Amino acid sequence: MLSATARPAALLLALTALRAQAPSFDTAYSALERKNPPGGVFLLRLTAAGPFHEGELIPIEFTFRAPAGGRYNFHGVLLDPGSGCGDLAHPCHPMDMRTFSKADPMLSLDMSAKPVRADLNGYVPRLKPGRYRAALVASRLIRKGGGPLSSVWGYAEPAEYLVSSRIEFTVIPATSEWTKRTVEKAVAVLESPLPNSPGGYQDRVTAARRLRFLQHPLAWEAAMAHYGVEPGSNDLLFGLWEAPRSAEVCALMRRRLAEPEQYVTFYYLTYLTDICLRARPDFDPRQRNAEVAARRDAIREEAAAALAAGLDRKTGVRKGAAIYSLLEHLEYVRNNSSHPADLPAWLPQLRREAAAAYFDLPPYMRGGLFSSGFWPLLRGPEMAALLRTVLAAKVTDYNAEQHWNAALRRLFEVAPEEARARILAEMRNPETRIDAATLALLPPESVPNMDDDLVRTLAGAQRLPGGNARMAAAMLARYASPRALGRIKAIFESQQNPCQPELMAYFLRVDPAYADAVFHRHSWDMHGPAPCAWEYFTITPKLRMHAVLERYLAAYLMHEDVRLKQAAAEALMRYGSPAAQAPLWHAYRYFHDFWKNRRSEITPMSANEMLECSLRSAIARARNWLAREPDLRLIESLCLTERCLWETQQDLEAWKPLRVEVWMAAPEDFRANVAQYGSLDSLDALQRKLAQFPAGTTFQLTMAPRDRPLAPELRRRAAAAGQVLTPAPGAQ
Repeated sequence: MLSATARPAALLLALTALRAQAPSFDTAYSALERKNPPGGVFLLRLTAAGPFHEGELIPIEFTFRAPAGGRYNFHGVLLDPGSGCGDLAHPCHPMDMRTFSKADPMLSLDMSAKPVRADLNGYVPRLKPGRYRAALVASRLIRKGGGPLSSVWGYAEPAEYLVSSRIEFTVIPATSEWTKRTVEKAVAVLESPLPNSPGGYQDRVTAARRLRFLQHPLAWEAAMAHYGVEPGSNDLLFGLWEAPRSAEVCALMRRRLAEPEQYVTFYYLTYLTDICLRARPDFDPRQRNAEVAARRDAIREEAAAALAAGLDRKTGVRKGAAIYSLLEHLEYVRNNSSHPADLPAWLPQLRREAAAAYFDLPPYMRGGLFSSGFWPLLRGPEMAALLRTVLAAKVTDYNAEQHWNAALRRLFEVAPEEARARILAEMRNPETRIDAATLALLPPESVPNMDDDLVRTLAGAQRLPGGNARMAAAMLARYASPRALGRIKAIFESQQNPCQPELMAYFLRVDPAYADAVFHRHSWDMHGPAPCAWEYFTITPKLRMHAVLERYLAAYLMHEDVRLKQAAAEALMRYGSPAAQAPLWHAYRYFHDFWKNRRSEITPMSANEMLECSLRSAIARARNWLAREPDLRLIESLCLTERCLWETQQDLEAWKPLRVEVWMAAPEDFRANVAQYGSLDSLDALQRKLAQFPAGTTFQLTMAPRDRPLAPELRRRAAAAGQVLTPAPGAQ
């Protein structure tokens, strides 16, 4: 160990050795600088004088302006002396690739118009004491392909660069006193109230980054104590992940898991797993095998169990974060394991704690407990009392209304008769909070005659300032019997607003001739006003579709109002019968003939571009008929815009080979794609679409590991539709 008097001499010798390497850096830098393109500006400067202590933030500012017509991406940092990186062939990049995102200022070089501030620390290895020089390098990009909705960019060949001006700075050893003061200053900022200003936000981020790059036990302790304080939490966690002494950080994070004041997120568990895996003596970063995966899973599960054991001691947002972390952990295991483990022994405790803490959670967490991802884990007797409490609570805003409906749908699963009674009661409530998804739990044939109640509900809703008249009318459209026709006609005719799309759905079901007469009360002038058409196109089909309404929609495909034509096309795509194909093809060909000699007038994202794509999608992606490859080729030949062409080419690609993709296959949140047909939201919808293909068609089935128990039912449904499902290549 050098004495205090010997250190300056040793440092001088080290700096002399570094300077001996200078010509190579100077030569490389000068060669790049000479090739900087005319008109390009890349200025780099330090915003603090230094010297900088080891681990201290090195703040920089750069101004970038690309040459005319040029586009550039951040290539890296030239650093002298380097440490495994720093020359043009191996420039320094962000040390933690988790921070490598579009939000990174150095990745936005092609968009920078004003000076941008950053810290050099996140782009270079931890710098030992010494004298350094650095510069930034940008690489030129050129467009190499793409379509109207995307572009494919690649680097110029041969490579072209734009190099910044260079900076010089000195790094000196960090003393224990300086480190202690730096940690204390950062903690003071993180513990102060967040000012309502951009500067206050940035101060928090800077404080977190100071702790991140110190890499000292004091900084690790402070990061743990203040993790969860936004902004800056990501940097605090990155600092722990980047720590060179993984074993110490692993022990610290494990020890604090169950402490009442520790904020724990799913990312905390993920980073802890990674850090503790690296801390193992037998860790080899090159290994990617089942044994390593098993070790990783064991570390994660051990951490989750420790967090669950401390749930009862956490409070407020910390308890909410811990509950969410455990639920996300279980969902992660279910989604990413080919053989998901049995539910853990601590799950009943998690259910109890989640139920007890519900009203102390932030609104987004409350709704999440009833989501399709978490509810299958929480469903159990411990949650029934919570559901009843939520339903008894006062609904004060939109979020509370959403949570109330979610709770009622979940109660229908665990106590269907009780939930059914509550839904029927809401049908008599003029101020009902019920939504369409909850109402759909009761099919019309399961509801007793409620004509009188439904009429009274609508009347009350129209009188009360807080009445829900739209939902009252929708309930009447869905459940009122034909015996109520006379009264409902009288109600309809007495309305000040002639547009009653929900009541029109009732007439389509009970008296289509009357509905047709209402639709014809104004002349179908394709150049004149269309009273109520928008409401009838966007609301009525969701409640009831009929040939009468389909003819009305088809006629307005030729209206001069582009917005109306697009709405008609989208309604026919979702709800139209196969008979709607002919008017849609007619409208699509008419659009082509009208614009084919003026296609340059159809600008990107314009109403006419959207109309062309709506017409083509209505033909190519409809629910109730099948567009085969010859149909798609014809659509492709008539496309006038790049967007139309790109979307049709995507549809054609979906036939090579034919695929069925299933995900989020919880019964209440089913999603599937078949060929070009997306967002099929039920097993029945999937079976109906499969039945439209020629009998005996073979489809490749792709699904997430957690959804594989559904595979036998999917194959049964496919067989019932006359089709065959086989595993996609690589699928188990």
